Formats: sequence, C-alpha cells, structure tokens
Amino acid sequence: MRGSCILKLIGIGAIAWFLFSKFTNKISDGISFEKARLKWGSLTINGISITVILRFFNANGFGIPIDGFEGQLMYGDISLSRISLPSPVTLTSNAATDININATIYWDQLASNIVTQIQNKQLLQPIRIVGRVVVKGIGVPVDYQLEII
Repeated sequence: MRGSCILKLIGIGAIAWFLFSKFTNKISDGISFEKARLKWGSLTINGISITVILRFFNANGFGIPIDGFEGQLMYGDISLSRISLPSPVTLTSNAATDININATIYWDQLASNIVTQIQNKQLLQPIRIVGRVVVKGIGVPVDYQLEII
C-alpha cells in the first residue's frame, strides 16, 4: 500500500515537472533579444560615462520581470567596465522594451587596455556585453555585440 502511494507521488511530481518545464519554455521562447547599443556620455575626471541599451521583445501576453543583470563591457577579451542593472525592470507584454544600464570606463583601465591591445596586435575588436540576466532567480547567460550610437 505504501509503495503504491510513493509511486503515485512520483508520477504526480513527474507530470508537474513536465508541465512546469513546458510553461517556462513557452515563456522563454516568447522573449527575444533585438539589439544592444552603446551610447557615449560625458567625459569626467574618472573616465567616460556610457549607457548600454539592451532591447528585448516580449511576445508573451503578460509582463516579465527582469530581476537583475551583472556583467562586463568587453573590448575583445579585455574588460572595459563592470555593469549591473540598478533596479528590476519589467518587459512589457507584446512590446519591445529598452533596458538602460549606466556605467563608467575608467581612464586608468582604458590606458592599460589600449597598451595590451597594441601589444597583442588586436586593435580592431568588437565591443560586447557579457554577463547574465536574472529572471526569478534563474540566470541566463548573454554575450551581445554592441552597436555604437
């Protein structure tokens, strides 16, 4: 008797997991990355202020909260700046949403990075944003090349 009860619970758990997986896949399939842009800001005593603009399209019929983003602005394999989302953002249903992330490229890091790139003969590299977007505690890795505006 006890064995059949355990088997029923395992079966119910497997079905619940299957349905949950299908539901989360449907939601994630409804979110698509459109583009990433880099907007130059002002020059400060510390460095260059920039804004990274990530555009996502949410085809789901409901808003999707983005809890956070942690990553780096990269020039080739060299980190220019650490970036993070200062507060949660909700992707609007059936619409494109821009997520703006402000950061600073510090002068001292920039100078050493330029020297390294010259030494490695890798001057023309793409600028990318690399990190992970967090949705409901689940991290999704990202690696997007930026369009400079």
